[in-house]
Amino acid sequence: MKKLVSSPWFLATLGLILSLAISIAIMFMQVNKILNIDPTKKPPPPNPYEEWSFQSEEIEKLIGELRTEKTRIATQQQEIATEQARIQAERLELERLQKDIEFARQALAKRIESVEKGEQKNLKILAETYSNMAPASTIAIFSEMDDHLIVKILAQMGTDALGPIFEAMANSALQKSGMTPQRAARLSELLRLNQSKQAEQ
Repeated sequence: MKKLVSSPWFLATLGLILSLAISIAIMFMQVNKILNIDPTKKPPPPNPYEEWSFQSEEIEKLIGELRTEKTRIATQQQEIATEQARIQAERLELERLQKDIEFARQALAKRIESVEKGEQKNLKILAETYSNMAPASTIAIFSEMDDHLIVKILAQMGTDALGPIFEAMANSALQKSGMTPQRAARLSELLRLNQSKQAEQ
């Protein structure tokens, strides 16, 4: 090793290498100084989109179409949202109307029931009153009434009162009052139908 270090060839080679290294370092420093390059500053990362930084008619057209489509989709979404809101409002309004109708129906049913109860009570009073009258007087009053009202009153009478009244209706002496046998037959049929209806209920 000592012989190698003391060899003139080794010393000459080492001197050449050192000289070359110093020359390269001096040249590198001069180049950095000329180019104003900071050797401690890291170079910026490469831009992955640098290769796409060019413009072309096809890309511009595609970008325009994408923007148009985005605008169209946004408009459709807004229209759908508006339509859904309208449908929701109409559904709520319909539910409110249905509740109002149901409330009115129930109120009307109660009113009708109350009226029917009141009418039924009045019919019973009339039936009792006419039952205690002479058949001829009852028929004279019936001749001024509607057939359906007469039937409602007759339906509240007992059979012991109905017989004399229908018998008086058939009396020819009372036909001038408008209570003819034909009308008596019609009243009898209406009374039968009314009783059948009540029996079914």
